[in-house]
Amino acid sequence: FGFGMSYTEFSYDDFRIEDQTLFVKVTNTGNVTGEDVIQFYLTALDAPIQRPYLELIGFQRVLLSPGESRTVSLKLTEDLLGCYDRNGDFTFSGGHYDFHTGKDCEHLTTLSTVWIPKEI
Repeated sequence: FGFGMSYTEFSYDDFRIEDQTLFVKVTNTGNVTGEDVIQFYLTALDAPIQRPYLELIGFQRVLLSPGESRTVSLKLTEDLLGCYDRNGDFTFSGGHYDFHTGKDCEHLTTLSTVWIPKEI
């Protein structure tokens, strides 16, 4: 997890959001079977309190044969998108987000400025 090494390569394509769910297609582009950890991050663009630039909100480990593809998904919930305010209370107000996916925080594909309503 993180910056793990692999004996194969993976590509990330078709990163999209549908029905409050993130999807990304992962393909093993190498010559041997390999395992990858797909990571999902968010950037809260207009949060009422300061938040980290990249927040890890989920991950999924997949094992793929050479040439095999799989679509990985993450359902967006208030628990994933919200944060704790200065009083220690959990809050979610909706807003604009950038979502990112990739094998680690330095190699990301981004969905820019997605509006998430307060009621999801």
